[in-house]
Amino acid sequence: MGRKAFSVTQEIVFGLFLLAMALILAAAAGWYLKGDRENVRLFGASAVWPTVTGQIGSVQIVETGSSEDSNSWCEPKVDYTYTVAGREYAGTRIKFSRLKNVSNKTARAVTANYAVGATVVAYDPANPQYSVLDRTAKPPAITFWTGVLFVFAAIVLALAVVMLSITA
Repeated sequence: MGRKAFSVTQEIVFGLFLLAMALILAAAAGWYLKGDRENVRLFGASAVWPTVTGQIGSVQIVETGSSEDSNSWCEPKVDYTYTVAGREYAGTRIKFSRLKNVSNKTARAVTANYAVGATVVAYDPANPQYSVLDRTAKPPAITFWTGVLFVFAAIVLALAVVMLSITA
């Protein structure tokens, strides 16, 4: 017995579903790209930001997930405070690269540079609530996950176009 063919209506619905998925993936990729571009902009601007002595309150590695092969995804966290013009601010930005869902090894390497106690904090003089600890590591213009989302969006869009053109 052969497989049952889909009706034209089912094929159109599936094609429209694929088109919606492509749009969602493209929107997510666009959101990631916006963040990537902002990180590059802040990295460039931070070269002239003034610095103050701050205080690291905690350094930790938070597990954000794990895979079946026992690899865990982590996020290095450094919480710090600093004072600008008599006002105290709290910061968490370590550097201008995404550090969410990195390997445990990467998270350990990042947190190895920090300990509870005094630290140097660079801050945006126009917006002192924006700060960073490490402004030496240039972020990529497009991160790996942004590229993956764009590729998946393109593949799903191509499938949607093929599916909808077959039914036309």
